[in-house]
Amino acid sequence: MSARAGIRRIKAVAGIALTWGVGWFTLGFAWSGLQLWGAESIALILGLATAVGAAGIVGGTGFAIALSLMARRRTMSQLTYVRVTIAGAVGGMLVWAPLAAVAPGAFGTVGSVAALLGAISSVVTLGVARNGSAADAFLAKPGRAALSSEIGLT
Repeated sequence: MSARAGIRRIKAVAGIALTWGVGWFTLGFAWSGLQLWGAESIALILGLATAVGAAGIVGGTGFAIALSLMARRRTMSQLTYVRVTIAGAVGGMLVWAPLAAVAPGAFGTVGSVAALLGAISSVVTLGVARNGSAADAFLAKPGRAALSSEIGLT
């Protein structure tokens, strides 16, 4: 592998990791905000959201590495949702693997949630990669990708 290809892969992993981190932070903020809303709890809400966002970065990194190992020499259009979902679940589980050594009882519930979030995040990631934007990924008709300009988003 050339240096240029290596840098390109590192940038791709970093991009996926940061995207997952932002997505998981948003989810963590919304969830903790609904659970803990109050003027005195904003620091706790931001702390929990940051922890979930950091977990998203780790999960995104794990997903990107797992996908690169599982999907050698395939384009996004050649990847199946099953393969990508498995890579996402593996990435999500990597978030909580260190926790299993410290608190084995918590690994089942938290690990399952992390795997589910990883699987969902991976499917969204593939949809966005195939269609070019998040709006396109969610609004695409079966068998045909919607264009952002068709629905007034550009």
